[in-house]
Amino acid sequence: MKKIIFQSFFLILLAACAQIVHPTGGPKDVTPPKVVKYMPDSATVNFNAKKISITFNEYIQLINLTDQLIISPPMKKDPDIKIKNKTLTIDLKDSLLKNTTYAISFGSAVADITEGNKMDDFRYVFSTGTYIDSLSLKGKVQNAFDHQTEKGILVMLYRDLNDSIPCKKTPDYFSKTKADGTFKINNIRNGTYKLFVLKDANSNYLYDTPEEMIGFAANPISIQHNDTAHIELFKPTDTITYVKKSFSPQYGKIEIIFNRPLENVSLIPLNEKPIIALLKPSVTKDTLDYWYTGVKSDSLLLQVSYGKKILDTVRQELIQKEDAFNPKKKNKIHLYVKTNVQNGTFFDLEQPILLSFSNPISSYAVSKIKILHGKDTIAFKMKDAEKYAQNFFISAKLEADTSYQLYFPAGTFIDIFGLKNDTLKTTFKMESQSFYGTAKLKINIPPASGDYIVQLMDDKQNILKSSIISGSSVLNYTYLHPGNYKVKLIYDVNKNGVWDTGNYFKKTAPEKIIFYGGVFTTRSDWDLDLTWDVK
Repeated sequence: MKKIIFQSFFLILLAACAQIVHPTGGPKDVTPPKVVKYMPDSATVNFNAKKISITFNEYIQLINLTDQLIISPPMKKDPDIKIKNKTLTIDLKDSLLKNTTYAISFGSAVADITEGNKMDDFRYVFSTGTYIDSLSLKGKVQNAFDHQTEKGILVMLYRDLNDSIPCKKTPDYFSKTKADGTFKINNIRNGTYKLFVLKDANSNYLYDTPEEMIGFAANPISIQHNDTAHIELFKPTDTITYVKKSFSPQYGKIEIIFNRPLENVSLIPLNEKPIIALLKPSVTKDTLDYWYTGVKSDSLLLQVSYGKKILDTVRQELIQKEDAFNPKKKNKIHLYVKTNVQNGTFFDLEQPILLSFSNPISSYAVSKIKILHGKDTIAFKMKDAEKYAQNFFISAKLEADTSYQLYFPAGTFIDIFGLKNDTLKTTFKMESQSFYGTAKLKINIPPASGDYIVQLMDDKQNILKSSIISGSSVLNYTYLHPGNYKVKLIYDVNKNGVWDTGNYFKKTAPEKIIFYGGVFTTRSDWDLDLTWDVK
């Protein structure tokens, strides 16, 4: 009996010992890899190796190496970078410059395999001379127009101070901006440099296409100690003007797009003379709408001139009239009207009613347009528009917190093709006075030879109001919706009423833009007093 009991106890004990228990494990690994060996050592002088080996304390991987890797100064041939187990190898394919400090920056590309812990700012430095250059330049790059920042903008230094050098040669030192616009160039030799910033469109480290945005320091900078720089990025004024493309989006209309905004553009049809020919530039003035009637040809040959200079001759295939007026065709032409008053919506006090038509209008009957309050007809004025206008503005004394109806019947407006509008009937209600807030902005600013353009913008940087001042002023903003607003100030040097960009070869910087610190917030039935001391 005792033997049986002993055997049973032994079997139970054996089963307990054989039971599989998962290990509880320790804390999660959050430590990035560490270098245990360099060959040759980092910071080596008189460097002449063709291969670099870096061994870590654990298995590693490379994450987004293309975006992270920066070799300064750049090499003509990219090195071959590979990983095997715990070792990273760099095979140099290019001959190295004499007496030069090289910095190979991996950013945060090196990480362990198990947890993906990244090394921050991992760099390998060597010199082909007798010492390691140790100076640095740091700073920030931002867009001159809206002060936005961007990742990957090239910040470049050149020993050659010739103005054309950014177009001909890769830099002696460079870095790339982070998302917040900051940058740092390390291991610079003391000396005088040209500082140039480039949004590189074709990844060749050269300013060689007119589409590339740039920035520059007006004068060479002397780097004798660790220094800082703040550069503004802008789209330069192109010295070459050309037609980018043309197309016909509908019957009776050709759009011509230029490589930059232009004034004083003219078109002359060479193969046929239209009955009506209209030129309408876009708001940005880089696109020209050409409206026409009475053309029988399949295409129009247009001579495009800028001032007295002929830019191009454009042949544009046209949509034919029989297709445009055929109800079975997809591109059948219509006359559409849009308005800023919508059914069941609130409308802002003291804002004009806008009628915007898809085609130029040749005639209209203003007597057929009605603004109704119940059965009462409200008097209004319609702003005298240019001939063949597409936009019409209606102003009337409309009461707050009151409903109205805008109405006009079919055929009130007739366009240049003889098309008539459909009936428009929309009911809207004016906002109450208490819905709005106001802001009084006192600007203290020294007088200048130019003007100042002050722009009130919403939080999406849409311009709501624009004022021109010549010195300290008080601006009153009324009927502001509850929300966040920004104020931009442009120093309009040439008093032309618009912001002008820069030109590198003429050494003209973009006109200076300053933003009021932060945003200001308005609430319903709320008055703000703001003071801005502009330095």
